[in-house]
Amino acid sequence: MITFGSDVADLILQRTLGENTLGLNNSINRMTTGYKVNQAKDNAAGYSIITDLSTQISSMLQVQQNTDDGIALLQTAEGGLEEVQKLLERLRDLATQASNGTYDAETREAMQAEADQILEQIAQIRESIRYDNQNLYYKENNGKSLTTRLAEAARVEVLADTHHNDTISETYTPVSASTAERADALSAASFSVSNSTRASSTIEGAIDFNKNESKTVTIDGVDYVLRNKLTTAQSISYIKDTATGELTFLASDFYIKAQDGVSHNLIVNGSRNEVHGGNLSDKIVINNNAGSASVYGEAGDDEIIVTNISGSSVNVNGGDGNDIITGGTYVYGNAGDDILNVTVNGAQAYGGEGNDTLNVNISSAAYLYGDGGDDNFNIISGNKIVVNGGDGINTILQDKGTNTVKINVDGANAYSVEFTKKDETKTVTINGIDYEVTNDKNSANTLIYTIEPSGTINFQSRFFTIKGDLNKAHNVKISSSNVNFYGGNKADTIVLEASLCKVYGLGGDDNITTTSGGAITVDGGDGNDTLVVKGDRALVYGGNGNDNITIYAGYSSVNAGDGDDFVDVRNNNLLIYGGTGNNTISDNGQNTFINGFGDKDNAEAVILSANSSKDIVINGINYNIQNTADDKRVVLYKQNHVTDEISFCAVGTTTITGQKDAAHNVSLYGYGMIFYGGNLADNITVNGHGIVAYGLGGDDIMTTNGYNTEMRGGDGNDTLTMNTNTNRIYGDDGDDTINLNEANNHIINGGNGNDTYNINAKV
Repeated sequence: MITFGSDVADLILQRTLGENTLGLNNSINRMTTGYKVNQAKDNAAGYSIITDLSTQISSMLQVQQNTDDGIALLQTAEGGLEEVQKLLERLRDLATQASNGTYDAETREAMQAEADQILEQIAQIRESIRYDNQNLYYKENNGKSLTTRLAEAARVEVLADTHHNDTISETYTPVSASTAERADALSAASFSVSNSTRASSTIEGAIDFNKNESKTVTIDGVDYVLRNKLTTAQSISYIKDTATGELTFLASDFYIKAQDGVSHNLIVNGSRNEVHGGNLSDKIVINNNAGSASVYGEAGDDEIIVTNISGSSVNVNGGDGNDIITGGTYVYGNAGDDILNVTVNGAQAYGGEGNDTLNVNISSAAYLYGDGGDDNFNIISGNKIVVNGGDGINTILQDKGTNTVKINVDGANAYSVEFTKKDETKTVTINGIDYEVTNDKNSANTLIYTIEPSGTINFQSRFFTIKGDLNKAHNVKISSSNVNFYGGNKADTIVLEASLCKVYGLGGDDNITTTSGGAITVDGGDGNDTLVVKGDRALVYGGNGNDNITIYAGYSSVNAGDGDDFVDVRNNNLLIYGGTGNNTISDNGQNTFINGFGDKDNAEAVILSANSSKDIVINGINYNIQNTADDKRVVLYKQNHVTDEISFCAVGTTTITGQKDAAHNVSLYGYGMIFYGGNLADNITVNGHGIVAYGLGGDDIMTTNGYNTEMRGGDGNDTLTMNTNTNRIYGDDGDDTINLNEANNHIINGGNGNDTYNINAKV
């Protein structure tokens, strides 16, 4: 029998339970997924939107992964390119080095060998840099195209000196590509020394510095440490040619240190800079305008070129490595086989350790020291060049100079004595005569001397005091500056050919001749001496005895001393004092101040002992005259009774101070005098050399007809006139008028006030 359930209450319960269970399951599903819509039946439209967004998110995640892969690929390629760049920079340095025309075939072969190795390394990098087994620098011939094109082509050219044909012969050619395909490659295609011209781009800038401030500045990825050496603020500017790598600094009074690990191509224009290269092979060009500058190549095979302007001084230190140095005043090759090209008169060049070559092409003297190693000397031109080979086997390749002194080389003709410190004294015996020699230099020094065929001993080193045996007669020549020489008590023959020297004959009938030079002292001492003095700015003392003095030196002072002396004047602006005795004079000059020669006198004398002063009264005006020298000095003066002009003549360290409450009408002659006027309106005319005049207060009229003079107007509305060159004018306070009738090599500073400049000469 078939039975149908008829329990209606149970059926209702079962249906209600199923509905509630379904709702509970939907709620639990939404809670666990966090989504309101999990199935299309929940919300058909919403479910469609969710599905579309999920698809897009999945795609974007894959795009991010692709981007990360691309960055990794580019970083891998960049690492290889950086290595290629370094190799190409070295290749360019080699090409530039090979093009200078100073290397022989063997050296260029070594350069070529290094260039070949560099090219092999570039080729190895091109083949080995891969990402996911795909070469990054060119398209492989397997029909597989890269999606990332790193470069269309690469071409490397190195400009060579147009005057030379030296070539590193390895040649790359740029990869060509069709317009459609371009070039999916980086090919180290071409390297050659070329005279072609490249497009150039530059980086320029200027940097301000406070006093004594240091900064590290990055220019085109390279660091430079810069320091302002002044106690005032200033700036430095630069310009870099990124095509050639040439960086030019425009600065004065700066310290410049280049980064290590990089080769530099530097030009520094300015004054008083200190420049340090890096520890690789650098090229440094210094154009020094004034003052003392210095350059240090540091390590590496450096090329340093120095241009000295206006007599400035540049110290050059090549450092380690095989350096090439051209120019400079004091040159030190240091370690390595260096080439020193001496182009400055009076330069000192030291090869240092290594087998060095020193080339000389100048018009006067220079001092060459080979130091250690087997050195070569090539004298193209010069006069009185001193060559000291030092240790090793040293050779004179050619000598086209005159009067060359050769020591420790083949064909030596001179002798040397070494001194290790200042004030060191040695007894040197020459031709059987003892000389007590003291080093006056603040460091080690070398005494060099030759013996001429006539028997004359020729001393050819600076900064020495030489005292001869008092009981011997001396026959000597002084050929270098800053030498003090003392003869003996016999009849000496002394020839002086240099500046800044002092010669003392002491006793005996001496014969002393100076052929040139300035700022010299000649003292005959006791005896009947014959003195012939040429040059300029000389102090001449006859001493005791009947002396015969001929003076050609301008702006000089002669004190004939005791005895019946004869003075022959052959130049202008001279101070001649006869001393005691029956003296005679032949005056062939102009503006000669004479006292002690009877009716030839035209001036009064003021005799000043060492470091003393005197007051004199001229025409009712007081003048204080001070001698600051360590020996006796004479000042001569005369008065024009028509114009009331007072003329002073003095040589050397003499200061004349005029009465403050008086107006002065003075004319100044001689050399090196300092004059102070008063506080009223002065009229001061400078006719000498190296004279300094101060107008102080008042409306002064100041005129210079001399050379290397200095005029300072002080307070008041002054009129300053310059009729000659190489002078200095300072108007100071007041509304000054400055007249320039000669406009060469002047320093002019009007000072405070409304000044007027009348330039009547070509500037």
